[in-house]
Amino acid sequence: MSRINYLSFSIHSFVLILILIFLFTLPSYSQNAVQELEQKLNVTENPNLKADLLLQLSEEVRGSDRKKALYYAEEAFRLSENSGNEKQQVRALKDIGIIYYFTGNLDIAESYYYKALLLGEKINDSTAISALYNNLGIIYQIQSEYYKALDVYNKSLIIDEGQNNLEGVATCLINLGTVYDCLGRYEQAIKSYRKALGIYTKIGLENEKAECFINIGVIYINQGYLKQAIENYYKALDISIKNNNLDLKAKCLNNLGWVLYEIEDFKNALVYYNEALLIREEISDVSGLATTLSNIGLIYSEKKNYNTSNDYFFQSLKLNEELEDNRKIAYTLTLIGRNLMLQNNSIKALDYFHQGLEITKSIDAKEEMADIYQCLSDAYYNTKDFEKAYQYLSLYNGLKDSLTITSPLINIDEENTASDSIFYSNIKPINTKETEPNRNNKQTQHIYIGIIVLLGFVCSILSYLLFRKNIIRKQL
Repeated sequence: MSRINYLSFSIHSFVLILILIFLFTLPSYSQNAVQELEQKLNVTENPNLKADLLLQLSEEVRGSDRKKALYYAEEAFRLSENSGNEKQQVRALKDIGIIYYFTGNLDIAESYYYKALLLGEKINDSTAISALYNNLGIIYQIQSEYYKALDVYNKSLIIDEGQNNLEGVATCLINLGTVYDCLGRYEQAIKSYRKALGIYTKIGLENEKAECFINIGVIYINQGYLKQAIENYYKALDISIKNNNLDLKAKCLNNLGWVLYEIEDFKNALVYYNEALLIREEISDVSGLATTLSNIGLIYSEKKNYNTSNDYFFQSLKLNEELEDNRKIAYTLTLIGRNLMLQNNSIKALDYFHQGLEITKSIDAKEEMADIYQCLSDAYYNTKDFEKAYQYLSLYNGLKDSLTITSPLINIDEENTASDSIFYSNIKPINTKETEPNRNNKQTQHIYIGIIVLLGFVCSILSYLLFRKNIIRKQL
């Protein structure tokens, strides 16, 4: 994986402290909403209403307290089964499956989805059927069965379009976009995210908009558009803070950590990663834990602390193997191989690279395949097998060229509705300026990210201190 030129953040340490303090002060979910639902639950005797309130409670706390969410959903299923309300049973089974999915129990989640799907088909609940197709697609996607996922997502899309279910259509578009991204079909992915973002903006679903911003940011960073990636991540972070959504918050912190890693600000990248790790441990996000663990491992690898980095990589590998997430298994194997190369053990590294390559070919994961081709080229060069080194370098160049989007994506946000400009007003402005060539004789750029501090008095104090030091800055 090539390293982009070094860039640095201005006043980032001060800003990071402010952000983290603010995050720690937030509740994990809307306590007022939970208390209101619990009060209603305590005074009603109607079993159908009780079950509905329990399901609302389960969904309200699902992003922050999995154990409590599971209790509410199972109670709702018990009540709906006793009362014979099959529609509520479908919803309860689906919600139980979602909770098991979040805790990494994919087989159990899938079994609940299928139970719910069979019952939904029996009562012709097309809305539930569409949602369950999406949920099954997510599991197929994690298991790298991408074309199987595309099939069920498209089935869901047909149902939702027929019912003019805008929220359902947007969900399908997001899911289709993630599969296209995995398959290296970035133009299709970005179009799907763009359509979904427009729908969510129209119907006012903030958390879903945040998911769009995160997904768009991932494509931007993969294509080297760091400024646009940062803007989208901070939009999503603003929403996660506003809505007290820990899942979204962890994703934003993890991805912002990745941007910091890319610009070689390893110290602050580790701050973001560790904060994301704490949240993901708290909410039992197994897949997210695996991702953040491997990211932390990369930081220690950069610090040449290879034993510690390997510990994190193998922890991540174990979780990915438990999830049967072949794409991430291949990626983690590649990280372990790179670590071995850095320790001058290219021969042993080749074994890990070939294991990863076999997996990527079986699931058609082109981005990871390209990375492994590059690693294999480097490893064979180190072992003086120049013929194979050239062979894999040619394969890398051919595949990487096919994955690169030649037309800039930076105009995507210009097509958003006017309401999106609210989020731009809260983004830290990013300016660039040139620096002297680095040790590799390549010109570097320094991206200065300033923060419009939410609390007015903090801005005043900062301005006063800067004035006292006679430092003249442009308004951030």
